[in-house]
Amino acid sequence: MVQDLKLPLVGVMNCTGQQGASVLRALFDSGRYRVRALTKAPKSDAMLEMRRRMREKDEKRALEDDDVMMLDEDRYETLEPAFKGLDYLFAMTNPTRTDPSLELKLGRKIVDAAKKMDVKLMVWSSLPNVEEITKGALKVPPFTMKARVEGKLNKTSFALTTYLISDHYNVLPRLHERGENALRCTVDRIVPEQLGK
Repeated sequence: MVQDLKLPLVGVMNCTGQQGASVLRALFDSGRYRVRALTKAPKSDAMLEMRRRMREKDEKRALEDDDVMMLDEDRYETLEPAFKGLDYLFAMTNPTRTDPSLELKLGRKIVDAAKKMDVKLMVWSSLPNVEEITKGALKVPPFTMKARVEGKLNKTSFALTTYLISDHYNVLPRLHERGENALRCTVDRIVPEQLGK
């Protein structure tokens, strides 16, 4: 069986991680999109288990081999083939411990490849620019690098939606275990004067 080709195609990066997996499941469960799982390890146990669960939910729309593509953040040549034909892209980067600037470089490559492949809309998983907010008093490179990629996106004509939460996803309650597919919350903007209180 194949997914309905009339539906928009959404690529989800890091689809075996907590954030990417929850996005992929929510899109699949909605029935309103075709999904393409983008992962460094298409044949990993985590990916095979996700596919098995999707098949149990809906045999007709289960992910086929063509719906799971290699995207290795360390190999930029994998970006364009993974993004080809996508209508939308959920994109994110993973922090790099050895050199935080690599995350920024990767983010820029993701933006360039998505534009080249005519992706209509990118949903970028970002974080606040702590360095900018604190005027350099605090340095949290994973936050700052994601915010800088968002800055590049904002300077292009690329259609963008930013998913911004001020902490890492894994500290949130595991809503999907309760059968919920969406996170709804209101967060007031934090200003530098509030830090440390």
